[in-house]
Formats: sequence, structure tokens, C-alpha cells
Amino acid sequence: DCAVNESAQQVAFADRVLLNKVDVVASDALAAVDAEIRSINAVCPVVRCSLSQRPHEVPLAELLGMEGFSLDRVLLDLAEPDAGPVEPRAKRRR
Repeated sequence: DCAVNESAQQVAFADRVLLNKVDVVASDALAAVDAEIRSINAVCPVVRCSLSQRPHEVPLAELLGMEGFSLDRVLLDLAEPDAGPVEPRAKRRR
């Protein structure tokens, strides 16, 4: 089977994950989804939100102002397995 799990790849390389519709799921299901996200990418922040109910709570300025994916940062994070989850390193503009 050569199928690629596109969702898992997106989470694995994400700088930030928006976990939407948190208002319509039970807390145990929300915890399970959060744990699954963390098992794929332990370093990215997870922003819980309810875009249809409270869109003003999503930090748009922060999301739109962030610089994107950095392979150098990922490789550094992977090279330090004992350091545990860390905040994303500052990215340099080229």
C-alpha cells in the first residue's frame, strides 16, 4: 500500500495547529485528538478554537505574521531528542 496520510504529514510539518470546533465535542474526545496531534508533532502550539462561534478569539495577527516552515529548525529539533518539546526557534529571513 503506497497511500500517504496527508493529514498526518501536514500536522508533522506544522508550525501551529488550529483545532477547530472544540465547542461541539466531549472533553475526552478533545483530549484524545490533542494527544494524537502531540504524538505526531510535539513542538507546535495547538490553538483550540470555535471559528463559527468565537472567531474573534483566534489570534489572526499572530498567525498571519508568523514565518513558515523551517527545515533547519526541524532538523535541529530532531537532533536534540532528550530536550523534550520546545518552542519553535526564531527563524531568520534570507
